[in-house]
Amino acid sequence: MQDITILLKKYADNTCTPEERAEVERWMAAPASPEPALWPAGEDEQEVREALWQHIRQATTGRSRAIRRKLLYIPAAACLLLALALIWQHNPMLLSRKLILRNGSSGVTQIFNIEELQLSLAPDSRCTLQVPLFGHHGDQVSLCGAVAVVNNSGHPVSLQVSSEAGSCTASAGSDEVTLRKGQTYLVMTDKDYNLIAATREELLDGLPRLFSSRLTERFKL
Repeated sequence: MQDITILLKKYADNTCTPEERAEVERWMAAPASPEPALWPAGEDEQEVREALWQHIRQATTGRSRAIRRKLLYIPAAACLLLALALIWQHNPMLLSRKLILRNGSSGVTQIFNIEELQLSLAPDSRCTLQVPLFGHHGDQVSLCGAVAVVNNSGHPVSLQVSSEAGSCTASAGSDEVTLRKGQTYLVMTDKDYNLIAATREELLDGLPRLFSSRLTERFKL
């Protein structure tokens, strides 16, 4: 009996050899002695066996629960990723961040570098920039005043531009443009035309003077 108690202690401490582990498991699987046997500390042999099996069942149940939790996390994470992918595919701007830029100066242009774009706000101008978190599905720019946008990235960038209706124009004007690397886009709100916009190349190519003169004056070109 002393031998099995020593083996059980080693088994509980996980320090027994494979042979000793097999011997303990054989002893646990064998029926208890028909004659009541007390262990050195006064324990009943059958109670010891039942306590051991209870401990093993609890440990096994705990591992099973942990495995089940992990298995539940996997499909939950997959569903979340799928939902995010569908949202991004149908409306990328739902997964975006919004930045509000202001220049209240009376005579100094302020420059802001936002990721791949450089935005120069003329005096007394404000701009709201909404940037998608993934991909290049088109930054959204709404403004009141005058903003010059430069594409500093290595790829084309699309912009969806609008004026702030009510606060600085009678009705919302809008424009869409795709800027190449290094290209500059000039846009301003106007009380008569709501929104006037052009790239520098379009100015050089002969934009109607009514619009080019206003851009030139506003941006001091």
